[in-house]
Amino acid sequence: APLTLYYYLLFCLNFPNSIKVNLKKKFIIAFPLFILSFFSFSNLVIRDVVLTDLGIQFKMSLLFLPYAIFLFGYAIIGSLNLILKIKKYKGIQRLQIYYVLLGITIALFVGLGINLVLSQLFVLPTLIARLSVFGLVALGGFIVYAIFKYRLMDIKIILTRTGIFVLVYTLVLGL
Repeated sequence: APLTLYYYLLFCLNFPNSIKVNLKKKFIIAFPLFILSFFSFSNLVIRDVVLTDLGIQFKMSLLFLPYAIFLFGYAIIGSLNLILKIKKYKGIQRLQIYYVLLGITIALFVGLGINLVLSQLFVLPTLIARLSVFGLVALGGFIVYAIFKYRLMDIKIILTRTGIFVLVYTLVLGL
């Protein structure tokens, strides 16, 4: 999760037009999340992980609150960056940013809310715990809509290159 949100923040800084983010800024952005990623493999973030019929249950540990604050913070900063870009851009780029923001925001905040907040307040049934996965469907749906309706990507080039890749891969595998 920390690495995903690091790349999400870099994506938000570079979407729809790429900007230069120097190595020092990337390091400053990444350092806390790399530390938290390292500690997430220990019992310092979560502890007492138990598989139940209802799903995975765990308890907060010493670094859980900073971990959650950084994850929500990076999600909010990235989303605010896109909101500011909606105000800055006009026309089709504005609509592209809007739909990407809508899909990402739904997926991120549903996932973070369920996995970090609700799981600590309640014992969640499996169906509720899996809603965060269904947030990815919203992300995919909004991005696909933006690709086809507002030319987020040149779909013809993507399909052509994918077709060539599959053909060459099949030939090489066949040989």
